[in-house]
Amino acid sequence: MTYTRADCFEDLQLSAFIFEVHRGVVNIDFDARETEPGSKSLRNHGTKFRVSPDDMCRLYAKKERLG
Repeated sequence: MTYTRADCFEDLQLSAFIFEVHRGVVNIDFDARETEPGSKSLRNHGTKFRVSPDDMCRLYAKKERLG
């Protein structure tokens, strides 16, 4: 695979992030799994945020397209 461009985003705007979470643009994934199949203990794999590439630009103050 060859990449022809990259986008750089800086300075996350917290108020914009919260607004887009409320709108449903930002999706939150809680990732926890069983330590072993059938066990009662969980292993936390962290929280992740999913945002479509077209919506990323609304979350940051500084945007730059490289390439």
